[in-house]
Amino acid sequence: MQNTRMATRAARTAADIPTDDHIVGMVVKARAAMAWYADEIAAHGQARIDEAVTALAWSIYEPARARRLAEIAVEVTGIGEVESKVVKNQRKTFGTLRDLLRVKSTGIIENIPDKGIVKYAKPVGVVGALTPSTNPSATPVNKAMMALKGGNAVVIAPPPSAWAATQPAVDGMRRELEKIGLPADLVQLLPNPVTREATTAISTAPGRQTPNSAATAPSVPRRRLPTRTAMFVAFRPGSVWLIPSSSTKVVSSTQPCLATRLLLR
Repeated sequence: MQNTRMATRAARTAADIPTDDHIVGMVVKARAAMAWYADEIAAHGQARIDEAVTALAWSIYEPARARRLAEIAVEVTGIGEVESKVVKNQRKTFGTLRDLLRVKSTGIIENIPDKGIVKYAKPVGVVGALTPSTNPSATPVNKAMMALKGGNAVVIAPPPSAWAATQPAVDGMRRELEKIGLPADLVQLLPNPVTREATTAISTAPGRQTPNSAATAPSVPRRRLPTRTAMFVAFRPGSVWLIPSSSTKVVSSTQPCLATRLLLR
């Protein structure tokens, strides 16, 4: 186990570190995948989204895979116990799937005739999901489920100590997407070695600021995120804001740590 963790943290040269240009390339591929996904949603509606979300859930829920990913997580990170992680891989994912399938996430999602208000759901962009070493399999899958539920693509950014545990989870998601005729690049993994510089390239952007208009987002104080805060980052042109976790818990009964987000609009 110790040898596996040491191999994961092998020496890294500057040439190996993913650059901003490389990350931009991943975003370009993700946007192309989103365009394909959007066509599928336009043709088949909510059912196609829910099919994608279910496929991602199955990638980790299937009993043999749930166990194998749990074994890899403990072997790579040295954190936790296999049996506990098997339960987490399945129950956390089932809870997320249950809650997401109850929600409409495309087209008209609410109509308030007496106020003349019609609410439409649309994608926000490519989502960057920073994930923890304590949960290197289920958290990436659950965040990807949330992202695709909104019609988005996602780039997973695990900590260096957990990359080798997150890779098979991401590979499994990509395979399941291809099985149902969707592009694998809806889910991508930041390449190894993951460094502070590489995750900074995902989690920060020029012009980061708090929104100054209630019409665009809730007003919140500017603050620096803790180093290991798990969050979403949506890549879109323009300014950036942080939304407090209390207002973004998508499935609070099962996902207390998954939905802190940093949005680039």
